[in-house]
Amino acid sequence: MTGLEGFIKELFQSNFSELFPNFVLLTEQNEYIIKYGEQKGRKLDDLAFHKIKKTFCIFEYKSESDREHINQGLTYLNALQEPANRYHLKEL
Repeated sequence: MTGLEGFIKELFQSNFSELFPNFVLLTEQNEYIIKYGEQKGRKLDDLAFHKIKKTFCIFEYKSESDREHINQGLTYLNALQEPANRYHLKEL
């Protein structure tokens, strides 16, 4: 990831535990790649786990505002809810 989006990602990652103390960042070194289903091969910018709620959170870094970004997030959320991908998340 380069440019402004890369800068935003680096800024979030370097301050992640201070910004989100109840989350564990799972993708600090790499992007998470969806393993199964229609979205196989798509990359999430960051994936985190909420320690208290026991849920995952998808982070997508964008340099501009566009309604299509919401659809992208929902598509990724739906992909992670597929049984094969849910099973894979348990391995993280």
